Amino acid sequence: MAAGLRYKFMDLFYAPLDEIKKVRKEISDPFLRTETLADIFRINTLYMIKLAGSGHIGTSFSAMDIAAWLWLEEMENPNARDSKDSDIYFSSKGHDIPGLYSILIGLEKSRLIFCINFGDSTGFLGTRTFQSLSSRQIPDL
Repeated sequence: MAAGLRYKFMDLFYAPLDEIKKVRKEISDPFLRTETLADIFRINTLYMIKLAGSGHIGTSFSAMDIAAWLWLEEMENPNARDSKDSDIYFSSKGHDIPGLYSILIGLEKSRLIFCINFGDSTGFLGTRTFQSLSSRQIPDL
C-alpha cells in the first residue's frame, strides 16, 4: 500500500487529513505545495466520485490547479460571512463541486460530508452520505 494512503473502498485510496496537514506544514515552496496538494485533492475527488457512483471527474480535475492555488495562496479570509475583507470563491460550473469539497475538507474549512449520491430517485441531491476526511467538528462555510 502506498505510504500515507489508506485502503477504503473497492481498491480505491484516499489521503487522510493527517497526511494533508503534513504536506501543508512541511512543504514551504508555495508552488510545490500547491501542486502536491492539488494532486492529493484529485485523489480524494476520485475517491468521492467513485464511492458516490456519480459525478463529473473531468471538471473537478481540470479546475483543481487553479482552485487549489486560489484557496491556498491568493484568497484572503475566503468566504467569511461576517467579514468585510473576505474574498469570495464562486464557480459557475457546479460540476467541479466534488473537487471543491476535497479542497475545503483538506484545508479544514469545512466538515462537509465526504460524498453525496446525486443519482437518487427524486432527481435532487441524494441522501446517501459518507464520512468526512476530518474527524473534527468544523463549521460549514
